[in-house]
Amino acid sequence: MPRNTLTIGALAERAGVSVRTLQYYDRVGLLRAATSEGGRRLYTPRDVAKLQQILFLKSFGLSLQEIAESVSDRPSSDDLLAVFTRQRELLGQQVANLTRVIAGLDTVIAELGLGQELSLDRLVAIVELMRQGQPYAFVASYFDDRQYRGIAERFADPMAVEQFLPRARESFARLEALYRAGADPEGPEGQELAAEWWDLVQEFAKPDPSLLRSMIRAGMDIDRWPEAPGYSREAIRDFLGAALQRYLRDRGVEIPGVEERDHD
Repeated sequence: MPRNTLTIGALAERAGVSVRTLQYYDRVGLLRAATSEGGRRLYTPRDVAKLQQILFLKSFGLSLQEIAESVSDRPSSDDLLAVFTRQRELLGQQVANLTRVIAGLDTVIAELGLGQELSLDRLVAIVELMRQGQPYAFVASYFDDRQYRGIAERFADPMAVEQFLPRARESFARLEALYRAGADPEGPEGQELAAEWWDLVQEFAKPDPSLLRSMIRAGMDIDRWPEAPGYSREAIRDFLGAALQRYLRDRGVEIPGVEERDHD
């Protein structure tokens, strides 16, 4: 065997990869090996360095095609910047997707942990609403089957989702901003948010008054809400609750059938 060369087995052991992986890299042209007179694959120090580059790039989740383009012909810093920037974007999307999945699982676990009898259909609907970006989706567990079917039918329409969701997200964002800024829930900004929020609640509940009562009850049960991205229990309880209470009181709005719930 020529000096300063490694067999495929020796390189695999040194690099911590399988012989089959090196054979595959050779077959697709990513890391070509020289061949001895006896037909053995041999790797030079340059091959070892190239393999280190391949494994480094692979650790970031790059495809073999992207790796091949990056390790060939000594890529420039600009080439590597473009590759790494694109990969970061892809990984960011994966993180966002995993965050939504985890939030959905946390919601399901929390709802089942309360001992409520929830059908698989309703749990699926809750997770689907969260996937669409509705952080309050878990409140569907407070609805009865008839109310749930009405909501499912409405939000099966993509247009209904597109019209409602952006406004809801904007309201949540404004709520968080006002709460963190220490705004007065009974002041002009708080009352403007309360009016906007009340309009959204009524729009979501129409045309079923019983659904409105169920949503109010869910809001009164805030200490049992699961933690999830997209809303803050403290902001809803301490700011929005006070803002809505003042807003509804000033307008003489009463919700029949809604009573305080005992959490003790």
